[in-house]
Amino acid sequence: MTKLKYIAGAGLLLLAAGCTETKVVSNNYDAQLNQFLNQPENAVVASWGDPSVRTKLSNGGEALVFVVLDDAGTGACSTVMTADSSHTVRSYSYAGNGCHVPTRTANVVDVNHVSE
Repeated sequence: MTKLKYIAGAGLLLLAAGCTETKVVSNNYDAQLNQFLNQPENAVVASWGDPSVRTKLSNGGEALVFVVLDDAGTGACSTVMTADSSHTVRSYSYAGNGCHVPTRTANVVDVNHVSE
């Protein structure tokens, strides 16, 4: 499970770097993510389930980090949804392989429950 810690770390690194334009997959994923822009962050959670990591930002907003494994469990995609202080999604970024919308937490990594 150490691999999962590295995957989760990659998502946090993406968040820390403030990446907003890292693109590794098709425009189809962008279209799916765009539907959440200017929507309440709870719309993302209702659709995708709980994020792998939820982090408060200095501006009063939140970053929701979703680390999603591919179907084989060998690759991962980290997606960060950034919301403002009114909890409205204002931007997103992602990086990794096999980026796709998770099936209601079925393949979202919970970094709080990753064992060695």
